[in-house]
Amino acid sequence: MQSLQIDKIGDVIRKIRKKRGLRLEDLADDNISPATISNIERGIPHVHPDKIRYLLSKLDLDLDALPKLIQEERHELERLRFRLTSIETLHDLGHADEALKRIDELSLDDTHDLAAAVYYLKGKCYITKGHLRRAERLLFNAIRLTGQQPEQQKYNLEAAAFCELGAVYFNQHRYEQALQYFENGLSAFHQDGERSQLRYLLLVNKAACLDRLGRTGEAFQTVETLWHDLPRIHHVPTVLKTYELRTELLLRQRLSDDAISCALEGLEIARLNHQYDRAFYLWTLLGNVYFQNRDWENAELCYCLALRLKNRLRDQQMILKAYTQLGLLYMARQKWEQTREQLEQALKLGRQHPYSPVYADALMAMGNYYRLRKETKEAVDHYREAVKWARKNGDRKRERDALFHQAQCLREGDPDWFRSCLEELYRAEKALREITTPYRS
Repeated sequence: MQSLQIDKIGDVIRKIRKKRGLRLEDLADDNISPATISNIERGIPHVHPDKIRYLLSKLDLDLDALPKLIQEERHELERLRFRLTSIETLHDLGHADEALKRIDELSLDDTHDLAAAVYYLKGKCYITKGHLRRAERLLFNAIRLTGQQPEQQKYNLEAAAFCELGAVYFNQHRYEQALQYFENGLSAFHQDGERSQLRYLLLVNKAACLDRLGRTGEAFQTVETLWHDLPRIHHVPTVLKTYELRTELLLRQRLSDDAISCALEGLEIARLNHQYDRAFYLWTLLGNVYFQNRDWENAELCYCLALRLKNRLRDQQMILKAYTQLGLLYMARQKWEQTREQLEQALKLGRQHPYSPVYADALMAMGNYYRLRKETKEAVDHYREAVKWARKNGDRKRERDALFHQAQCLREGDPDWFRSCLEELYRAEKALREITTPYRS
């Protein structure tokens, strides 16, 4: 008995009991309770060996036959684990429905060693299908079951589930909650476990959240950690996301030469690996660097190259930013016809993705276009639409900016209207300061 692992004996007993259609209560009697049987099946170490022998006798199992049964159980577990790996690959290749079908065919219940992996994979599939609430419940179940099975932690399923949850919230622009999940994932990650590349994905996602939350210093520190680890990162999208974030942060610090060098290096990796989404974003970022330097010719070239990739993109929202940036470029050069053409394209696409912050930026850009053209009514209409978007999505900064530009338009018009706009602007600025300035007594 001592030479056998108690948890493995419990696995065998549970499997045989279920195969015979027996409940815990069916095996319980005056000598052994349902709770004790449950403890044996779960591998609780303090159960007296005599109780285990008694339960084995009730099932007509010979103690000497257990090593062979445990070995058979181990082989079956390895076979199922390989099946789940193939199913995850199937999902990652774009076949979520077929992956779900194959998971359901396994018919594993919550007591199975691989139950957490099943919940995790189903959660991934439902994220792909857009059923986010159901996916969230499944991923939390994966986390719960992993917490109940310490021996499963080496597979890093808990960290992977937190990573998926963070991505769900990030895509909904709920960056505070997303950041918490990514940090939970990093805390749960076991360095010597499986999915070794997961740590880098969690770090790059954490950096993206910090950047969106305006915590630029922390974002840059996280990106620098990734930058030093680049030779050990084998997941190309994570590598390219690191290049994107580093370029963006260097641009924000006005380190143009470093930003250009970083973007060009990333673009070479994207080109060699046919990573069209990442190449699109890097070309757009490089255009922003040249825009900041007032190098209009190179900026235009970058934006136009990015837009040549638009038919290869999975995320159509990315195109919205490139159209907006190209419109702003033409506006800076007073090429009014091209400005309007690009911004109209941006707004047309933005109406298909009304929750994207870039849609609000496109509305603001079109408002600026009309304001510079002295077409006040049209400008105000677009600024008001941007204010509505910002309030609906709780974006205080964009609300403040849209109200300021609206006030610029109204200054020469109706004084009452202008004063009302200023009051709204004051409230927006006050709310923004309350968010960004810590309270001091």
